[in-house]
Amino acid sequence: GGVTWAAWRPYGPTMILSSDADAGFLMAGKSSGSVNFGAGPVSGAGYLAAFDDQGTVRWAEHLPARGQIEIFDVAAAPGLIVVGGRCSSSANFADAGTSLPDGPCVARLDGAGAVQWSKGWVGTGAVSRVAVSWAGAVAIAGSISGAFNLGTGALTDRGGGDFFFGLLDATGTTVMARRG
Repeated sequence: GGVTWAAWRPYGPTMILSSDADAGFLMAGKSSGSVNFGAGPVSGAGYLAAFDDQGTVRWAEHLPARGQIEIFDVAAAPGLIVVGGRCSSSANFADAGTSLPDGPCVARLDGAGAVQWSKGWVGTGAVSRVAVSWAGAVAIAGSISGAFNLGTGALTDRGGGDFFFGLLDATGTTVMARRG
């Protein structure tokens, strides 16, 4: 029950804190300006950082490369990290990445924080929960209103604040989508 380590980081609110598959922790949040967790400065409005179980930073990355991305959840499997949230129009997770539409979005990264792929869908809502299997498949869930399609066909609007659930394969292709 004792505290192993603690650190104060004056960089703005931390939005997400999660364990990772490499016996460490992931932290995603917003910052104002440049932040430095001990591995050099990370500039921009948001970040994703990985720490070992002793609190030493393994790496830290600025998210997004362009536009605005609000991260609402992060999950990990061995060598994989998934983040989900809401993207503004023309946002992307990687410098050379495809611009994403205004709406729910998700990205899969390798264990070192490099973006492997990202997906976004037009809609009023966000990906609020993510999970990743050891084989690399990604599950997403969130809230949505109005017209919405995860790539498997239109999901009927049930009125008001609906939820959605989807499964993406290891390449980011939607294999199943439901709305309730």
